[in-house]
Amino acid sequence: VSLSLDGTIKCSNLASPYVCALDMSGLSVGTHTLTAKAQDAAGNISNSSVSILVPDKIAPSIPLNLVAQALSTTQVNLTWSASTDNVGVTGYRIYRNNSLLTTIGNVTSYQNTGLSASTNYSYNIQAIDAAGNQSSQSASASATTQTVTQVSVSTHPTSPALSDVTAG
Repeated sequence: VSLSLDGTIKCSNLASPYVCALDMSGLSVGTHTLTAKAQDAAGNISNSSVSILVPDKIAPSIPLNLVAQALSTTQVNLTWSASTDNVGVTGYRIYRNNSLLTTIGNVTSYQNTGLSASTNYSYNIQAIDAAGNQSSQSASASATTQTVTQVSVSTHPTSPALSDVTAG
């Protein structure tokens, strides 16, 4: 009897009780194939395989360098440094004032629009991977949307109308 992991023989036992110990602690994330191969005295060979799934349990790194910049009375732009992960970051969760605002793909910027003027907004970012692992939230960044500029227009009833102006 021999035991193979992903096509590599890990142990072989020619006598009963066919015991084999495997250390599988170093397996990478993903699917692996464990195959037992037995041969009887007549030379008949039998194979039996099973798939082993090693799950991803490692969270992405915390997003760093979050910057919030008020672009107008209704928009704040966010940028941050990309997180890393043993398998791959798939997206980011954006929190505004401690509530989940949205989840986006693997990009490092976001435009938050439709905001109120002269209002302070606080943001945090959290990285996620395909297995659902999530980083801790980033340090917060805040921005206050710009103030609406009041423009007053007045009419001057004592001013002459254009029709009253004559060219000379």
